[in-house]
Amino acid sequence: MSYSAQHLKETAEIVAKINPADCEKCVAELRAVRDHGGRLFMLGVGGSAANASHAVNDFRKITGIETYAPTDNVSELTARTNDDGWASVFVEWLRVENARPQEPFAVLVGAPGALTTGALSLDEAYALAREHAPRLVLGGVAIAERHARKGEEHLRLMKKQEAGCRFFVTQTVYDASATRSLISDYARASRKAGVAPAPLIFTFSPCGSAKTLELLKWLGVGVPRWLENELLDAHDILETSLELSRATFADVLGYARTHKLPVGANVESVAIRREEIDASVALFQALRAQLRGW
Repeated sequence: MSYSAQHLKETAEIVAKINPADCEKCVAELRAVRDHGGRLFMLGVGGSAANASHAVNDFRKITGIETYAPTDNVSELTARTNDDGWASVFVEWLRVENARPQEPFAVLVGAPGALTTGALSLDEAYALAREHAPRLVLGGVAIAERHARKGEEHLRLMKKQEAGCRFFVTQTVYDASATRSLISDYARASRKAGVAPAPLIFTFSPCGSAKTLELLKWLGVGVPRWLENELLDAHDILETSLELSRATFADVLGYARTHKLPVGANVESVAIRREEIDASVALFQALRAQLRGW
């Protein structure tokens, strides 16, 4: 087999392994950055610096996202390398950027799996944030499904809170029972430690098709069997998912309030269909009304 044939064969094999759902998640995140007036920073070294520069051009020109690459400013890059050393180049460049008043929050997420190697640990990330971005309001992720499996998610939350987390965003909630258990254990641990619990922001996602349901389950969202059947057998799966989400939020909201936990609501659309995006907006408005009326 020639080099060209081998190259094309390997390229096709690699591309075939890319999960389209991961691509759609990236699109949704980038759309949120643009819609909220956020900024995008592209960091690359060596040949990847050229990729970063090209990406800056595309994101600014095609998508309208304010995008920058530290390596585009050769003078600053070489001056910082010469004066301070290569290890701190990107950190110091980003320090000058600062967080804008409308960009004060960041949710730090750990490695995708226990076998992941070479990744920055959450503890290291929290330490860097405290050192280089003291104004940043740090948040963390709370996963009720992991708590149902291991029974220790509340301890993770306490550790993250100790490291500087001031709020937590849950994974999409479809299982009220697992979420109740997490609320209960976190409230008890907070009382025992004599600390005020951080706000829990419950996430909800509309489900407008069997395909979206499969995506939610693939993402790790716990969907009880009875609820899955309700959705699949529904005449209007999207409307049914909205009704179930409103009911689930009322359940966990009431339970959290009895345990004196501050709470909030977050709504995400995991699909890019217009109907599901519009449903996300409607759901958020409904959950906001529930919060205000409580």
